[in-house]
Amino acid sequence: MRNFDLILFDLDGTLLDTMKLITTSYQITIKHFTGKTVEAAHISKLVGTSIHNILSHFAVEPTAETIGFYKKTSAARHDDMVLIYPGVAETLQLLKEKQVRIGLVTSKIKDLAAMGLALFSLEPFFDVLVCMEDTTQHKPDPEPVLEACRRLDVQDLSRVLMVGDSPFDIRCAKRAGAKTAVVTWSDFSPEELAAEEPDYTIASLQELIELCGV
Repeated sequence: MRNFDLILFDLDGTLLDTMKLITTSYQITIKHFTGKTVEAAHISKLVGTSIHNILSHFAVEPTAETIGFYKKTSAARHDDMVLIYPGVAETLQLLKEKQVRIGLVTSKIKDLAAMGLALFSLEPFFDVLVCMEDTTQHKPDPEPVLEACRRLDVQDLSRVLMVGDSPFDIRCAKRAGAKTAVVTWSDFSPEELAAEEPDYTIASLQELIELCGV
């Protein structure tokens, strides 16, 4: 028996290994506009929230200029620095074959998210894409998950599973009323993730298939 009507995935740190690209791009952007050097570890703790939140945290006003600089910095390095986690394409293919609806819910800028999906030919698997520009509020607010469900006319949030790698994914989904699964290949510590009390913890995407009951 199928356990969920909709599976929502985060992108960065869940499907694609982008942490090095993201922290490097923010370091360059912050240095350019403030002259300050920020350690990657300080940035990584905020990855999963919006660019507006991260830039503001490091005293960079999120304007068209600063966001545009970040986008160009990231895009120039993207294909050389982004990796896909093992089993991602195969898992999405299997879910699609089993007619499970799949969505992407990310705080990432739409153009940059599209680059990652295109690099590994993942976009055709998704029934809905919710990126930064699609909502006024971002993770950990529930609006991104609620927007994905609204677009697919999913009414019962208890049959929606959000798969992510950060506390922000878990909080977003919980506040929306969805179930949560956190991946163990996260850059966040097991203690940080356990403190959010996710419904499930998965060590492989094969475990996700079993969890979904397909």
